[in-house]
Amino acid sequence: MVSRCANPKCNRPFHSLKQGTLVVLPPMRHKLPERISPHDLAWLCAECALSFTVARSADGRIQVIGRSSRIKAVAA
Repeated sequence: MVSRCANPKCNRPFHSLKQGTLVVLPPMRHKLPERISPHDLAWLCAECALSFTVARSADGRIQVIGRSSRIKAVAA
């Protein structure tokens, strides 16, 4: 369940899907191939969604990254 903005520096409470961006992250595979975790949800308030996006880190944690960082990573 989503209760606050995923940006830890913001932490704005979630009230409505109309006020921000809901991100659905694909399941993370565990060490055992037959075990798959459920989808993770993250919400960014409208203000944070302009500058940030949500992605998984290499170890599977949800992280908030700047949109310009994401573009540089994809272009490299």
